[in-house]
Amino acid sequence: MKKIIFIITAALLVVNANANELSNAYKKEYTFLKAQKSELQSRFIKDEVNQKEDLAKADVKLNTLQEDLIKVSDALKTAQEKLQKLTQKANEVTENGDITSTVTMQALSALKEYGVEINDSNKTSNLEKLQQAFTVSEKLYEELSSIRNSKGKFYLPNGKPVEADIVKVGNVAAYGLAKEAAGALTPAGEGKYKLWNSADASDDAKALHSGVSTEGLNIFIYENLDKEIEFKKRKQ
Repeated sequence: MKKIIFIITAALLVVNANANELSNAYKKEYTFLKAQKSELQSRFIKDEVNQKEDLAKADVKLNTLQEDLIKVSDALKTAQEKLQKLTQKANEVTENGDITSTVTMQALSALKEYGVEINDSNKTSNLEKLQQAFTVSEKLYEELSSIRNSKGKFYLPNGKPVEADIVKVGNVAAYGLAKEAAGALTPAGEGKYKLWNSADASDDAKALHSGVSTEGLNIFIYENLDKEIEFKKRKQ
């Protein structure tokens, strides 16, 4: 009888030891999973905050772009009206070279502020220069105050150039649509484009190319295409 009791007691001790060991293992696993959950929640909150900040910055840039386009449109419209009046006045003046020269200088100076150079050689008359300035100002006004489509190229993230439709927003932003990819474009240097590393801009590019208005554009605003824009690599 004592032997049986001893065997049972020993068995119970073994089972209890195994139960304690299993309990400790479960506790460790629970603590690990809880820590992982906390870390994932922190990363999610941080990513959500960063996303909201990026969207807010994009909205600010878009508003600034719209304001700049309005200012440029108004300025060019005013310059165009002035040039038209000056041209009409120049047509009425036939022999007064001093007045014609002054008008021409004013016209050329107004266009030079927007990076437009008119040939100022002696081979053309002041009236011809004014007519050329008026024609150029009309084209400049159209370009800087509209969204327009054209054929062109841009570089994919892997450096491959592709044929594409280019949608230009004024003179400060652009989108590209190719068979391989679509999205907002950024300067690649020397007047060339490359695809922005934002997948969310693909739908915006397609909408603008189709002439559809959208809200909250994913847009990259640049000053010029002379210098390449480098992207920061995303952490994995």
